[in-house]
Amino acid sequence: MLLLFLSNIVFAQSNSTNILYSDKNFKNAEALYNMGKNYYYGNNVTQDYKKAIECYKQAADKGHAKAMNNLGYMYEEGEGVTQNYQKAIEWYKKAADKGNALSMSNLGYMYDEGKGVIQNYQKAIEWYKKAADKGHSNAMFNLGIIYEYGEDGIQNYEKAIEWYLKAADKGHIEAMYNLGYIYQTQTGAIQNYEKAIEWYKKAAEKGYSPAMNNLGYMYRHVESIKNYQKAIEWYLKSANKNNTMAMNNLGYMHLNGEGVTQNYQEAIKWYKKGVDKGDALAMSNLGYMYHQGKGVTQNYQKAIEWYTKGANKGNTDAMNSLGYMYQHGEGIPQNYQKAIEWYIKGAEKGNAFAINNLGHMYQYGKGVQQNINIAIQYYQQACDAGYTQSCKKVKILKNR
Repeated sequence: MLLLFLSNIVFAQSNSTNILYSDKNFKNAEALYNMGKNYYYGNNVTQDYKKAIECYKQAADKGHAKAMNNLGYMYEEGEGVTQNYQKAIEWYKKAADKGNALSMSNLGYMYDEGKGVIQNYQKAIEWYKKAADKGHSNAMFNLGIIYEYGEDGIQNYEKAIEWYLKAADKGHIEAMYNLGYIYQTQTGAIQNYEKAIEWYKKAAEKGYSPAMNNLGYMYRHVESIKNYQKAIEWYLKSANKNNTMAMNNLGYMHLNGEGVTQNYQEAIKWYKKGVDKGDALAMSNLGYMYHQGKGVTQNYQKAIEWYTKGANKGNTDAMNSLGYMYQHGEGIPQNYQKAIEWYIKGAEKGNAFAINNLGHMYQYGKGVQQNINIAIQYYQQACDAGYTQSCKKVKILKNR
């Protein structure tokens, strides 16, 4: 699995040393700003958001742009005050009027997300570009996001790459990662596995675990560079930084004997590491091991327990597996209605197997009135989602 990131609002910080109350210190805005920062973070004082706001307001009244930005952030997050997006925007605009690039970027984010304003990607682009012109890397990154996903109505990978490159040149790690992702996953002239690896490695060198995981993915799956040993090496680096996707991938490789001797116990070890981090996929995978009796004594009750935990955290494979167990009465009384409920939950989140299984229920009238036309519709959806077995079923049913 590959991940993308949208940079959130950034809170202004200063390299200034901590400054505590004194008459002398409070004669200037910078001292007030630093005192506000101390109260916000609890540096040498008891953390107190209300006092932080008081200090920031005094500094802002003296024209301190960073203090204005931080007031905007605290209103946006509801820290020490009632959350108020309009107040946040008001303070961001005051800081932006003084040339503060961070506030310009934050205004872009508010328009991007529709916080306190009607969502307006053109306004977001306008503010992000103002911040980018002042060298703000998060603004450059967010412009890349907008163009990559066509949020302004026109998807443009070339422009996305252009802005990601600008952000990456300023050391923006997620921009490096997203460049790797685009070069890996896009088709045609844009796809370039060498560049994907290059950018993933740059992000990985900065300690970014998702990039390490994706390097593992590429060495595991891309035929032209397939190298299971390198895949394991990168997955281990990522897992050692608590990346749960890498833990699951190491589990898969030991489960299937990819580059290692097949070892169910080792697979379970990695799934349990993911479970300990609260990962829903790892819960589903651990359920699978109990369901199939791989590395453990087959135990349907344990399988149901772990599938349920994974499903409740949003994992669609777990939802599908619960549907299967209810359909076939494994460890629980057979219940087609419950099976359909779980298949629907998985299907609504796009799980191709769950969609296919709904087709099966309608094809054979299990828990529903038999309806071949509805079955074909579900099979077609699953086919479109990439499950080739469903494509074959569509052809068979249409040619009856």
